[in-house]
Amino acid sequence: MLKQFILQSLTRGLKTGVVLAAATNAAIMVASDRETGSPWAALNCVAHIVDGDAKEQPVDYAPRESAIGVFINGTAMCAWGVLYEGGLLLVKGKSSSLTALLAAAGAYFIDYKLVPKQYTPGIEQRLSHRSVLVSYATFAAMLALSPLWNPAVPSEDS
Repeated sequence: MLKQFILQSLTRGLKTGVVLAAATNAAIMVASDRETGSPWAALNCVAHIVDGDAKEQPVDYAPRESAIGVFINGTAMCAWGVLYEGGLLLVKGKSSSLTALLAAAGAYFIDYKLVPKQYTPGIEQRLSHRSVLVSYATFAAMLALSPLWNPAVPSEDS
């Protein structure tokens, strides 16, 4: 039973995580291009998690910082996907606009209120607060759409 739960959480969560990674990276890059003139500026700032806040991150594509930004955001999105899908399985719930919105609000709260500043996403260094919120709205929208790639799990009663 536990093994099946873990396997389903990982399978469903990683699918959701990959979609979250693609969508949030795209939203961040579009906002970054609009606000800074470079799609990479905000994602490069995610490298502050590795480099610390004292190092100025490049604005344009930089092989190291851009890869770190895409990798860390992608990994975080996969983790959130597994937590979300696992949570739904645990409570035998279904993804909805409400569960997605609550999960995104929880992620925002954790990212900006609970974790130390060195571990915040970093996109806020180059993006307006509005654009940061748009990236979390994108996160919520993808969670709400997750039943498209994760069909309902048959109940034990059926």
